[in-house]
Amino acid sequence: MIVALVFLTTTLDSTTYTVAAYTSTRDMSKYEPPKILRIVVAGVITALALVLMRIGGLAPLEVISGLMGLPIIFIQFLLIYAAKRMIDQDKAWKYNIRED
Repeated sequence: MIVALVFLTTTLDSTTYTVAAYTSTRDMSKYEPPKILRIVVAGVITALALVLMRIGGLAPLEVISGLMGLPIIFIQFLLIYAAKRMIDQDKAWKYNIRED
């Protein structure tokens, strides 16, 4: 139980930090995101999870998680296609042969 609580706390903390850093107007390479923004993001994530759990348990949460994963699949296929095109255009593999 304690391990699960620590895992969930650190996961929520890192998620809120990342979302707050990207939504902040300050330069994230120089400044940390404001603490109030991190608290607001954590509240929104927690409220959304609680509402989904209250609606129907884990089933709506599973559906939403699955639907959010669909765009990622499309993006991954685009990245694979772009990487293959880059490798085909580079042709470095033709000239990078080691002689043993």
